[in-house]
Amino acid sequence: MNIKVFLSYHRPFTLFKSDILTPIHVGREIALSVNKDIEENLDLKWLLENMIGDNTGDNISSLNRKFCELTAQYWAWKNIKQMKDIDFIGFCHYRRHFLLNSDSSDFNNDKENYVAGCRLFHQMDDNYLEETGFTDDNIRQIMKNCDVLAFKPLDLKKDLSDIMPKNLTPRLNYDWYEVLDVRDFDKAIEILKEKYPDFSLAADEYINGHIMYGYNIFIMRKDIFMDYSKWLFDILFETEKHINWGQKNIDAYRVLANIAEQLY
Repeated sequence: MNIKVFLSYHRPFTLFKSDILTPIHVGREIALSVNKDIEENLDLKWLLENMIGDNTGDNISSLNRKFCELTAQYWAWKNIKQMKDIDFIGFCHYRRHFLLNSDSSDFNNDKENYVAGCRLFHQMDDNYLEETGFTDDNIRQIMKNCDVLAFKPLDLKKDLSDIMPKNLTPRLNYDWYEVLDVRDFDKAIEILKEKYPDFSLAADEYINGHIMYGYNIFIMRKDIFMDYSKWLFDILFETEKHINWGQKNIDAYRVLANIAEQLY
């Protein structure tokens, strides 16, 4: 099987590169426009030397402040024909990867090193990939038997109880979004129901629940990825038109990536 898992980088970090693991610099178009002299910007120089960028072919690299890691997904979706015989395509982040050899009991027994459904590693040494099971051989073996690889979902009642607002209702997926601007989320769900009414019931059930799949990380069979990306960006681009961007600070500008987590 030919599998590509793109790891989104926006700054230098431990570099992971293999037949499957493919680092990609997100927001490269912005970085190049802001940093005119590459030689004086060592961070950008490192990114240019060590990985591909999301600013070739059909791309939305210049919209990275709004879409964050999704600019890599859009690039792959629109330029996948240039990639030879891809069977599966996936995405992770430069410092957030799948933990493929963990015992589920670890989440209950090791509170110090597990936060919000993630295991914390204080350093990434030469044994990191083996320790996490995030290796080419392991990924190939797992994908022989599945169409989509997702991580274990977050139970917002337990995993994020420390940072959730105190005045919670049973609708935890909705309450979680009120930490941001819930009007943007409402608009996205409204657009989802207008464009894809078959998803209405599932959307309501999800919003009123407390089990969440976030982070925008996955590995999918190619045809599923293509369908998912078409669906996702159709909703996000329409949502973008209705957001009051002038009232947002730099963190709130990430709203479309946050909404994508919920749509996923």
